[in-house]
Amino acid sequence: MRLPLYNAARINSPGKRLGYVAFVTGIASASVSLALFLIGEFHPGYWGNVWEGVFFGWPQQFWRDWNYSSNAEYRRFCYGGAGIGILGWLFSYGYDATMGRLVRWVRTGSA
Repeated sequence: MRLPLYNAARINSPGKRLGYVAFVTGIASASVSLALFLIGEFHPGYWGNVWEGVFFGWPQQFWRDWNYSSNAEYRRFCYGGAGIGILGWLFSYGYDATMGRLVRWVRTGSA
């Protein structure tokens, strides 16, 4: 079985592999948190017309429930997972373009 978004040619060092694990873990954590929020806390209400609900009611109700929910754990896990996913991407796929250049600049003084 091949892992999602895994390219062995680009992830060729232990640091990049650790970044890949953080990337997948962060995205999975954010996705699960968002799904649990949608199942448990989000109450879209009833709209007479589906298109009216999609364009006017549901986005407003989503952000209202998201920001004023009594359970803030959903937001913490979702934002934390997204942050870990972004850091994981920087250390895995974006390493050569971002973090690698920064590390090289700190070590040698030239990019």
